[in-house]
Amino acid sequence: MNFILILIIKLIIVIMASIIMGNGAVVAFNHMPIKWFLEEGKEPSPGLLDASRQRITSTPWKWILVALFSAISIYLILTTSIIYTISVIVVLWLLLIASISDIKYSIIPDQITMLIAVSGIGFVILHEKWTDQLYGALIGFLLLMAVFGIGRLIYHKDAVGGGDIKMFASLGLVLGVGGILMVFIISTFLSAVHFAYLIIAKRAKPGETRPMMPYIFMAFTIYVVFLWDFGIEIVI
Repeated sequence: MNFILILIIKLIIVIMASIIMGNGAVVAFNHMPIKWFLEEGKEPSPGLLDASRQRITSTPWKWILVALFSAISIYLILTTSIIYTISVIVVLWLLLIASISDIKYSIIPDQITMLIAVSGIGFVILHEKWTDQLYGALIGFLLLMAVFGIGRLIYHKDAVGGGDIKMFASLGLVLGVGGILMVFIISTFLSAVHFAYLIIAKRAKPGETRPMMPYIFMAFTIYVVFLWDFGIEIVI
């Protein structure tokens, strides 16, 4: 009986948190300072100024996001610990905002990236060694720097942006070495398959650059929800 009562309380808590976070994502994005979306020394575009208070509409997005966070948090609370659930949901919320920003304005706010790095504190007890997170940050940085270098060498253009590089370093601090490698593999696969589809459907041209954050968000979600316990164990 106590187990059932505790489970009901946990479910109520995560559902309430999901409602807050789903609505909060829309409100937070619509009220973020304009300067967060600007590169150093650049002026805001007219479109950004015009949409400064309604960058994304409340309906239907708040309902979609509430449903998304509810589904993920309920699944996690039923299959994992409360600490893991809270830690994952916080990072997912930040990644979601970063993804929306990348789609709409082609920029990942440094403030969001830093908050994700700080969120790595919640994952310390989930790793065998805390140094795994430090090495994860290094590996994440080096992976994206390698992609950047290959893009410049072969295509003479930036394959990834500075925001993507910093984001991968922050996620490495959250996931550790094995986790960031898995997210890199999954996000690369998702982006390649989607881009191939867009080319076949004549909705994109070879050589185009597209926002990476949506694929990173999906890859992170797949990994932390379904693959964390089966991830690559690399402890340095």
